[in-house]
Amino acid sequence: MVESSLLLVVRILYNTFFTPILRIVFGLPTNGEPRSLIPQYSPKMEYLIFAASNAIVIPFITITTFNIVVPKKYSIKDYLLSYFLGIISTFIVITILHSVIINDIFALSMCCIGFGVYVAPLFIIGIYSSYNEMIERHLFLIPTFFTVFIFFVSCCPCALDNPLPWKFFPTPSFMIFPFATVISDLYSLLYVLLVHKDTKKNWLFEN
Repeated sequence: MVESSLLLVVRILYNTFFTPILRIVFGLPTNGEPRSLIPQYSPKMEYLIFAASNAIVIPFITITTFNIVVPKKYSIKDYLLSYFLGIISTFIVITILHSVIINDIFALSMCCIGFGVYVAPLFIIGIYSSYNEMIERHLFLIPTFFTVFIFFVSCCPCALDNPLPWKFFPTPSFMIFPFATVISDLYSLLYVLLVHKDTKKNWLFEN
């Protein structure tokens, strides 16, 4: 439990610093700009750093933490497939909502990689229908649903005077998304520290 708890603390710290990372990458959230003003998605290096850091840090901590709590439940292949599907689904949603960011293929790709990793756990438990398992429910399903829900809610209120919700990105309310990731991580940490530890003890005594 100690190793998994420490990894979750690292993830909480990472997501805490995620807010200034988003500020650097995306600049200030839109604040009612004229509809004719098209945001510029540059410089590209910032998007690359954003995608690479998320694609490495979040999956690594998620996989390692879960494998410590429940060893060998899923393979690396399972995780990679789930992250690939998460990236693809993020791309589809952003495209369907006609965000201006779809005009910049590189920025769009980096954003899909950067945000897609948060969707991935839903796919892995969906593929294996493991949402009834208590540990998946509390480490994957509930935190991920909350994070993804907040992500879409925070993007959809629109850019104040713009009738198209995702035309400008991010919207003023988008910065609540990083805080949602921290809350999700805290939920997972508290579950591992307070609930799963006791559940495991009871199971050992019963057997």
